[in-house]
Amino acid sequence: MGTWGTGSFENDTAGEWLFRLEKAEGLGFVEKTLAAINLDGEDELEAPQAEKALAACEVLAALLGSPSDDLPPEAETWAEDNAADPSGELIERAIAIIDRVLENSELRTQWDDSDDGENWQAKIDDLRGRLDENLP
Repeated sequence: MGTWGTGSFENDTAGEWLFRLEKAEGLGFVEKTLAAINLDGEDELEAPQAEKALAACEVLAALLGSPSDDLPPEAETWAEDNAADPSGELIERAIAIIDRVLENSELRTQWDDSDDGENWQAKIDDLRGRLDENLP
C-alpha cells in the first residue's frame, strides 16, 4: 500500500475505505469501522486498521460540521448526502481511537520514523480537536 501525504485520506487504505463508504447509506459503515478497533488491546494497532479508523474519524468530523480542509470531495459529498447526528458515545469512541493510534500503533511508529512525523502529528491533533469540540 502506498502513502503520498500526511492527511488521513492520503494513503491507499483510506482510499479503498472511501470507495466503500460511497456505496454506503447512513452512519452504519462509519460505526462499523470504529467498532472494529479494540480499545482495550495491548497489542500494537496495525497500520491499515489505524488508517481506516482515521478516515472514519474524518468523516465523523465532517458530519459534525467540522471537516478537514483537505477532505476529499467524495467524502464531503457523502457527508452532505448522509446527514446524521452522531451520538456523544460515537464521538467519544472516535477520540479514544485517535488516542490509541497515537499511543500504540504501527502507523504512529511509521510516521515517527519518517521526515513528516511532526506534520502528521499536527493533522491528527487537529482531527482530535475538531471531534473534541463537538462533544455534548
